[in-house]
Amino acid sequence: MIPLSSNALAKIVGGLHHGEQVEVTGNGFFDTRKPETGGIFFAFKGENTDGHLFLREAKNSGAAVAIVEEINEELEFTQIKVANVNAALDAIAIHVRASLPNLTVIGITGSQGKTTVKDMLGQVLSEFGPTISPIGSFNNDLGVPITILRCTLQTKYLVLEMGARHRGEIRKLASMSNLNIAIVLCVGQAHLGEFGSVQQIFETKREIVECTPKSGDVILGTYDPLTPTMAGATGARVLTFGPEGIIQAKLLSMSEGAASIEYRGKQGRLGFLGKHQISNAEAVLATIEVLDLDEKRGFEALISAKPQSRWRMEKILLESGATLLCDFYNANPESMASAVLSLSNFSDGLETWAVLGEMRELGEASLASHQMIGRLVFEQQIDHLVGVGTYGKVIVEAAQELGHPSAHWSETKVEAADYLKHHLSRECCVLLKASRGEKFEEIAKALGVEV
Repeated sequence: MIPLSSNALAKIVGGLHHGEQVEVTGNGFFDTRKPETGGIFFAFKGENTDGHLFLREAKNSGAAVAIVEEINEELEFTQIKVANVNAALDAIAIHVRASLPNLTVIGITGSQGKTTVKDMLGQVLSEFGPTISPIGSFNNDLGVPITILRCTLQTKYLVLEMGARHRGEIRKLASMSNLNIAIVLCVGQAHLGEFGSVQQIFETKREIVECTPKSGDVILGTYDPLTPTMAGATGARVLTFGPEGIIQAKLLSMSEGAASIEYRGKQGRLGFLGKHQISNAEAVLATIEVLDLDEKRGFEALISAKPQSRWRMEKILLESGATLLCDFYNANPESMASAVLSLSNFSDGLETWAVLGEMRELGEASLASHQMIGRLVFEQQIDHLVGVGTYGKVIVEAAQELGHPSAHWSETKVEAADYLKHHLSRECCVLLKASRGEKFEEIAKALGVEV
């Protein structure tokens, strides 16, 4: 956080200052279980809880000041009263961004791969200067401004992940961030049920391009037909990556699920599992290009990068000796297909198991999408399929229709875990994949994984 007094904060948010003036030395936060000493506590009112109920905990955890909609008079704690805490957070983030004119801000969006590219890019740019990137998947209207607040006067690069469930959300986040570089990875069917059509998803992702100034750069993937057409929505310089793009990495081989690549004469093995990680690596290489960074040093940093976020093709060895691939932070038809393909590439002679659950928020496309995954499991000759829940049954039935020899349906996660416990051995490689709301970590926990 840049240096600010509580009085200065009150002016920025147009709020009423209550209590003694204090200096803010820490970052912003809204979860008292993860406090920031000397930071700003934002007392958000949510559907299930109210941050105002945790003001005492925030004070005791070391917060310097709280942004509230209702002042707690009984508490000796500096508070700034505002009409809307969310709007106050936005105002502070905009102020912080405006106070850092030499900061380079990179925004990433796309239907899949955002968090992985964020993890890769954050590590690569850290080799060239102080870099801030989101913790976990802070990609919404709270996560993006909170991440901006983590910047200091010394920060050189800020990497932001931008997701959306409605039109206009990415536009708001991109405008707040005053981007220098916008990256669009792909347009797919994630959240199709909420947006209604792929065209609506495309137009929403395109907002990040439309908000990029002419002095900036736009990086576009060419792994789908829609993303490259966004070039017409900006006056900024455009660089493409992928099969039809300028930046291309060549697959040399697959070993233990990871791709070895070649790029402009340099070779190395990615530290992220899955053949699909090549496209994510290309997005990072394109960023190195537009920033005019040392290419060799950047490539070496990319090869050295490792996953920073849980449940994204996370490889775990069970006590039984079986290998678990936990990839259930989120799921859509594209990412589910990539995970199944990765499983088939990863096996290296091991018996393959695909344990699959529902891909949520697909709307009318849900039935056909799950059937497609079932057919893909058969086509990729995955040895065993376990479908979990209602749509897991759809996946299983689609595979069985083609003659899959070992497709099993479990109505619940408990049943699935019990089935796996009785059938897995050290010769097995098991993929766990479903949307985040399916809570597949419960299966992992039942198999002995520390959650």
